[in-house]
Amino acid sequence: ADGSAVDLVFVTLVETRLQLCDWVEDHLAKKSSQLDVIRYQNACREGVKHCETNTYSLLQGVASAYNGNLKSILAFSSKCFRDCHVGKLFGRLTEVKVAGVRVPNPKKSFVGRTVEELGHGIRFCMAGGHFS
Repeated sequence: ADGSAVDLVFVTLVETRLQLCDWVEDHLAKKSSQLDVIRYQNACREGVKHCETNTYSLLQGVASAYNGNLKSILAFSSKCFRDCHVGKLFGRLTEVKVAGVRVPNPKKSFVGRTVEELGHGIRFCMAGGHFS
C-alpha cells in the first residue's frame, strides 16, 4: 500500500436480494470518490438474457426469488482504467429438475468483467462465483 486512493474494487455478494441499482446511483451522485465508474452484474438477469425459452426464463425468476442471487460490483477510476468490452463472464449451474426441466440456481453461478489499465494496456479479469 502506497497510501494513495483506491482505484479498483471488485466485490461479489452471494445469496443476496440487495437492490444494487439504488446503491450505485447513490454512490455516483456523491461525486466524492475516485471510483467514478461502477458496473454491476446480477446472475439472474444475466441468466434471463441466455434463456432459450420463456418457460426457462420464468423458472430462473422463481429460482432467484427462492434461493437468492449472485451479484457483483466492479468500481474503478476512469483516470486509471477503462471498460474492456470483450464480453462479460457468466455461467450458471443447474441443481434440480422440475417436470423434466433443469432448474437453474442463480446463486450457483459465476460472473465477471474485464478492465484495461490505461498506462500499459494490462487487462484485469475480475471473477466471482458461488457453488455450494
